[in-house]
Amino acid sequence: DGDLPLNQLQPANTTIARANYQLGVLRDMLSSFAILGLALAALGIYGVIARTVALRTGEIGIRLALGAQVRDIIRLVLSSGTRLAIYGAGLGLIGAFGISQLLSASFPNMALDPGPVLVVTTLILIGVALIASYLPARRASKISPTEALRSE
Repeated sequence: DGDLPLNQLQPANTTIARANYQLGVLRDMLSSFAILGLALAALGIYGVIARTVALRTGEIGIRLALGAQVRDIIRLVLSSGTRLAIYGAGLGLIGAFGISQLLSASFPNMALDPGPVLVVTTLILIGVALIASYLPARRASKISPTEALRSE
């Protein structure tokens, strides 16, 4: 009908941008929560490994006094951090796979291919865990054997 007035005449790009605005806000919020979760995971792993190193100061001092090399101490601490990261990644993968199956059953028209996302996310988390474990490992390798044995 040519006699109807045109309301809110705007270009198609503006209409599409307005329609996708809420998705953009949701994307930004979820990205922020993901970064926060990654930071908290790194902080947690760092705290656990740092506490373990603090409790094992005497043992590390004895190992150094008996001739252990710095790389041996770093390997000792990194192996415990790696073990924690792999156990956590395994449990997380099981949970993420279960949730993706639940989502695909709930929303059959939603295309879900969780494989690549889960692999990349797992590798990132294990990398962050190794970095978080390396800092206490480096500090443990600088322990003076005489100071560690005196504190016993």
